[in-house]
Amino acid sequence: MKTILSSAPFQISRVKSGYSDILVCIFKKASFLSYLLTDAYQLDFFLKESIKPYLGPSLNKIAFISENEMLDADLDFFFIQYVPAKDEFEMTGNCGNALIGGSIAEICLNQKPLDQTYKIKNLNSNKYTKIRVKDLREEQVTAEIIFENPEGSLTNTLLPTGKSIQTIQVNGKSIDISIVDAANPYVYVNRKQLSLTERQFFSQTLEISTEMRQIRKEAQSLIGIHADSVFPKFAIISASSHHNQISARMVTVPHWHKSFALTGMVNLVVSSQINGTITRKNIQFTRGNHLKILCADRNIYTTTFYKDDHFKVSIVQNVNLKGVLA
Repeated sequence: MKTILSSAPFQISRVKSGYSDILVCIFKKASFLSYLLTDAYQLDFFLKESIKPYLGPSLNKIAFISENEMLDADLDFFFIQYVPAKDEFEMTGNCGNALIGGSIAEICLNQKPLDQTYKIKNLNSNKYTKIRVKDLREEQVTAEIIFENPEGSLTNTLLPTGKSIQTIQVNGKSIDISIVDAANPYVYVNRKQLSLTERQFFSQTLEISTEMRQIRKEAQSLIGIHADSVFPKFAIISASSHHNQISARMVTVPHWHKSFALTGMVNLVVSSQINGTITRKNIQFTRGNHLKILCADRNIYTTTFYKDDHFKVSIVQNVNLKGVLA
């Protein structure tokens, strides 16, 4: 069946942001993206006919990008997560790598000025992010992404349970968790409560246990998120002997993340500034507005944060422009 979008002016590209491969769909007219997001049938048809053929186990994050239609930002962004195991598309969350990867692709492929800061409107959450190119060398771009007011991305509140920490029962065992919603909802648990040694915590062969899955299900139930959702994301933290530093790893779709998601880093930073959370209790803060995160890839990622009425979190990321697919 031919639809109104069969000949829509769009360009499909593939980029790599951090460890994540992103399928980017750049719409030449903002009205096409707006139309898609208000017509479920057309969106479903477009995803199945124009997007799905490119997707697979390693390419399952989709960034829709267009010029901003409401004149309250420079670009509009919409994120879609393809879940291969279920052959479904989820549109309730956010992805920092898709946001920065898609935005950089649009800026560079359309040859826009690189010496300015771009304001991006996230249509998933109606939050705003700023992106600034710091360096461009052939296809490699280094950019800064600033998440503004990330609190309450999905649940409209920073602490969905109203508590910074609470105890749940899993198979007769008491486990302390913190659930925080900033950029995306996350549930945190200390590695020691899972009886993990530091070596096991960093192991590339660490399995996602039944206990871990049950903790996430309990968290879903506590904050009223459907059991089929990928949220809240599950994360384990471990205290560091260094000041302003924490070790952390998380589950993405459907395995352990190779490092840590950008939105996860934002969440971790915000969580670290809330009294009583598991993250706050496991960080030795000194002066300064930065937090270093030691991830499963053994790399340390430095974040910078600011707090006035709301949080602002800044992260520098590398984006590789792999090329145009269609």
